[in-house]
Amino acid sequence: MNKKNYNVVCAIIRNGEKVLSVKRRDKGEVGLKWEFPGGKIEPGESMEEAIIREIKEELNCNIKVIKYLGNVYHEYQAFNITLNALLCEMLDEKLELKEHVDLCWINKGELTKLDLAEADLKLIKKLFN
Repeated sequence: MNKKNYNVVCAIIRNGEKVLSVKRRDKGEVGLKWEFPGGKIEPGESMEEAIIREIKEELNCNIKVIKYLGNVYHEYQAFNITLNALLCEMLDEKLELKEHVDLCWINKGELTKLDLAEADLKLIKKLFN
């Protein structure tokens, strides 16, 4: 069976020493897992355009991309992803959950205490360790 490959972008949004993590809905292989907000890059979109669109759709928040941080590749049972991380800054003061069931601001050193999606866990280890 050929698995789908997804090119995905996520936002690392900081608030002081804390970073934003969101909890997925109870759906699919990574249901109820914590992750950095973001989503699939659509055909013809840059990573920057995709993350700005995704954060507006998922959190009703405008952001500014600061810089590209890196990526990881992960093979799930049903699909594979390349997860690209972008450091972003919130331009709005409030977030509104539209796609997720919870959010938290957590110290970078405590992120691994969350039940993270495996690709996000790999990304944390690459970026923060």
